[in-house]
Formats: sequence, C-alpha cells, structure tokens
Amino acid sequence: MSEVTTKRIKSFAWRFGAYLVVAGLAFIVKEIQAFNLPPLVIALIAYVIGEITKYINTQVPIETQY
Repeated sequence: MSEVTTKRIKSFAWRFGAYLVVAGLAFIVKEIQAFNLPPLVIALIAYVIGEITKYINTQVPIETQY
C-alpha cells in the first residue's frame, strides 16, 4: 500500500471517528431531549466538526520520503 493511500485512510478514519462521536452525542442529547435540534442541524454540526478535525490533522507536520 502506498504512503499516499495510507495517509488518506488515516484521514478518513480520523474524520469518520469525529463524526461518530458527534452522532453518538446527538443520540444522547436526543434521548434526554436537552436540545430540540432537527437531524439536519446535527448532521451539519457533525460535518463542521469533521472539517475542523481535518484542519487540525493536516497541521501536524508529516515527513515524506521520496
């Protein structure tokens, strides 16, 4: 597996993990009905948090070898 593929898989896993955390929190919030947010807003929040984690993930210097 190439280094680029490995980095893409790690990036996907990072963002998917963040999405799962937010989705889990949304489920908990929905269950206790602390907030009355529509599912579209929750999905949008998950997407934004995913993009934030992507930004954080790309700020870490990665050494590449050619």
